[in-house]
Amino acid sequence: KFYTYAEFHNFRRAEGVMDMLAGKVTKTSLSSRSATQYSRAELVLLRQPKDPFSEWAEMPVHEGVHVFATKYFPDGTHRLAVFGGAASGPGLELLVLDCSFYPPKLVHSSTIDKEIHAIKSIQLVDLTADKHDELLVSAHGTKAGGAGVYAYEIPFDMELLLLPKRVPRHELAVGFEVKHYAPLKGAPGFPMPFYLHGKRAGLGDLPYILLPGDDTGEVYILIPEYRFAYRRLLLAKFGSHVGKASALDIDDDGWVELIVPDNSFHRVHVYTSSPLQAVDSYKKIVPKSAILHARTFADKLQATLYNRVEHGKNMSKNAGRFGVRLMKDFLSSEGQSLSA
Repeated sequence: KFYTYAEFHNFRRAEGVMDMLAGKVTKTSLSSRSATQYSRAELVLLRQPKDPFSEWAEMPVHEGVHVFATKYFPDGTHRLAVFGGAASGPGLELLVLDCSFYPPKLVHSSTIDKEIHAIKSIQLVDLTADKHDELLVSAHGTKAGGAGVYAYEIPFDMELLLLPKRVPRHELAVGFEVKHYAPLKGAPGFPMPFYLHGKRAGLGDLPYILLPGDDTGEVYILIPEYRFAYRRLLLAKFGSHVGKASALDIDDDGWVELIVPDNSFHRVHVYTSSPLQAVDSYKKIVPKSAILHARTFADKLQATLYNRVEHGKNMSKNAGRFGVRLMKDFLSSEGQSLSA
C-alpha cells in the first residue's frame, strides 16, 4: 500500500491536535503491471499519536477515493466537502463529513460526474477571477474517451451540492494521447495554475495553467482567453515522461519561472515569462507569442542536486518547492545569478 495525497485537519479541536485525511492505494496484484494492481482506493483518517515515534492509527472513511480536494461549508456547522476520485475507477464524487463528531461522520455521498474516469488530480482554484473556487480536474479519460483537463462550477450556496443536480463541467483542454509506453501510462499530468507575475494582478486576472503531459512526453501552457476557454500552447517536447512541475517567481523579479522535470533524461528545465531576461538565460514564454531561446540546467545541476539529496534520484519526478530551493542553493554556491 501507499498514500497518494494527504491534508492536515484539526478534527480534534478541543485537543488542538492535527490529524490527516489521506488517500490510500493498495496493490491487488503483484504479478501484473497494469492499472488493475492499483484498483483499490480508499480515503482514510490518520490519527496523530501522542508519542511522535509511534505509528498513526488508520481509520477508514470511504472506499473508491484516493485523489481529493476539500472545502468547508461556510455556515459554521463543521461540515467538510470532499471532492474525490481515483486513478483506477470511474466518477467524480462528493462526500460530506460532519466534523462535529470524532472521527468525522460521513453524512452524504453522491456522484458529481459519472462519465469521467481515471482521475489524476483534483484542485480548488479560482479560475474565473471572482473570488470563488472552481474544481480543476485532470483525468485520463471520460466515457467519450477524452483525456484532458476539466473545470466544474461549485455553487456559491454549497447546500445546492446536496441536491440531485448536475454540476456544470467545462472542457479546458482535451484529446491527449499517450505516445510512449510506460507502466500505468496515462495523460495528461498534474495541472499547475499560475500568474505571469507570480500572483494575481487584480480582479479579472485569469490564471494560466502549466500542464505536464505525463506520458505524452510534452509540456503545455494553457493560456486563458475568456471564462472557461483556454488556448493550448506546446512549450516543449521531451522524452517519454514529464513529471510534476512547479510555477513560481524564484528570483523575485516579478515574473514567474516554470520548473519542469524531464524524467526520461533526469533533467530539470527552467523557463521564464520575463521579457527582460538575456535570451540565453532561460527559455522565454512571451504571452501569446512564439517560444524563443532555451538553456537547460542539465548534467552539472543534476549531479549537484543528487549529491545534496539523500533520495535525489526521485527529485526530478516532482520539481516542487523543495527542488526549487535546492536550485537556488546550487546557483548561489556556484556564484551564478538567476538572471545572468
